Amino acid sequence: MLASAALVQRASEQLRDPDAARRALAQALDDAARLGAGAPEAAAMVYLAGARAEEVLSMSRASSSEASTRVEEVSLALVAKAMSLLPETPTSATLIAALEQRAVLQLAMGRRGDARADVAALLQLARGLMGDDHPRVARLAANAALMWSRAWQPDAALPHLREAERVLARHAASPIAPPELPMLGLELAAIRRALGLAHLEAGERALGVPLLTAARAASASAGDSSSLESATALALAHLDAHRPADARAVLQAELAAQLTSLPPDHAELAVVHYNLAVALRELGQLAPAADHAARAVALYQAAGQADLHRLAVALASQIAVRRGQPELALQWTAEVLHSPSASDPLALAWPRLERARALIALERDLPEARRLLLEALQISQIGGNAGARRAEIEQLLHALPAPKGGK
Repeated sequence: MLASAALVQRASEQLRDPDAARRALAQALDDAARLGAGAPEAAAMVYLAGARAEEVLSMSRASSSEASTRVEEVSLALVAKAMSLLPETPTSATLIAALEQRAVLQLAMGRRGDARADVAALLQLARGLMGDDHPRVARLAANAALMWSRAWQPDAALPHLREAERVLARHAASPIAPPELPMLGLELAAIRRALGLAHLEAGERALGVPLLTAARAASASAGDSSSLESATALALAHLDAHRPADARAVLQAELAAQLTSLPPDHAELAVVHYNLAVALRELGQLAPAADHAARAVALYQAAGQADLHRLAVALASQIAVRRGQPELALQWTAEVLHSPSASDPLALAWPRLERARALIALERDLPEARRLLLEALQISQIGGNAGARRAEIEQLLHALPAPKGGK
């Protein structure tokens, strides 16, 4: 059986030669079928490994939803074979692994009720075998939370997340805490972040913001850079809710924390500077907003991120006009209008809008301002985020004097 398990392991790894891998897998499953009666648990483990290998090997071939369903059905049948070999009253963790694998497959096939039942059964079994506070229970609960969060089912994920965090907190203060617990803590923070984003996507700010706040705190206390993702999502949620002061507080704290481990010119800090500039602009604090916008421009340019660089330039230009510095706005936008084409419509439209705004403020070359606004309007009709600027573009167009000749 050890040889069969090794064959399954090799089958999962030999993705460059799927046919050879499939032959190795078939041999392993044949061994499991022949030896199952004499070594049922070992045979069950091979079937479970076979189900995983079947999914991996079929990834390159399952190009349609129908093909994907067939793969899941084959894998589910292998899991069923594994479970049929196990005793009705299990005394090992093999059935837990089988239930977990089956739950993932059930969810992938849209059978949420069956998946929920399998998750409940495996956690009950794990608690019975290991005790409520065993680190393995925390791991299984975390896996369940992750499974539901990936399915955008935060209500189903949250109880499992709380159970995992309860077990983690109980062990964290212990001098003999298992070494894998800190990593589990970071994974739980990532799950909280995913759940928070799911709630925000559903328009449930009151549920999403606390989850993102907790995710950021957990990542920051562990010194993990993923706190930046949570802080950014949290700040954007505050900005969407017209609470720029809250966004500023989150971003300033995050910037200070990141600067303890990252150099000030690190590319990852660009997003903090950009969103800080937005928050400060909304608060009317234009001088510091301009400083952060300039930092974002420099960092995105150095990182070669063309679309984000264009957006930062547009933001810096907008702030410059608001500060009564339209000439500076013209300098900002000149460098991106004729640079290689951006892929994001907003990154194409917004710099044109801000350059036109600067020309209008200077009462200079109004035909050029009109041309830029018409280009921006045409781009905004493509869709995406650029559409959000359409009303602003149209307002500026209507405010312009009619062109000579009435055209």
